[in-house]
Amino acid sequence: MKNILFICCFLGCIVAGFDLRAQAPYDDMETASLRKFLIQESAEPGIKNYEQLGKEDVNDINWGKVDGLSWNSLTFLLERVAWANKKLAGDLDLSDFGSLKYLYLSFNEINSVNVTNAVSLLRFDLYENNLSYLDVTTNISFEY
Repeated sequence: MKNILFICCFLGCIVAGFDLRAQAPYDDMETASLRKFLIQESAEPGIKNYEQLGKEDVNDINWGKVDGLSWNSLTFLLERVAWANKKLAGDLDLSDFGSLKYLYLSFNEINSVNVTNAVSLLRFDLYENNLSYLDVTTNISFEY
């Protein structure tokens, strides 16, 4: 009986167009770190990073619908950031993002990226930024 009730509720959500990602319990540490980056000044004076990504309010972000972010559907931890050529700038701290696998930030004006302890990181592209240093010594899964 419980299974039938669950299936009915699930199908009701789908029929009603309810977006389950909107209610996802995204990791507070990860979203706080992303928000800290997004409130920084972008490569265009007077415009913040979150505005470059088409967001109007950094305090009212539906993380499941931010273009370029991919989250694990079971753990709701960030797995992929694809923000190449977005005119972003500043300092991005992705340290301790243990599920992050892919990072694509090329053709921006980012000053620093911290990926220490992002132990699942397999690949990143960071060329054409303002980076002077990048520590990948703790990225044990790193391939490229």
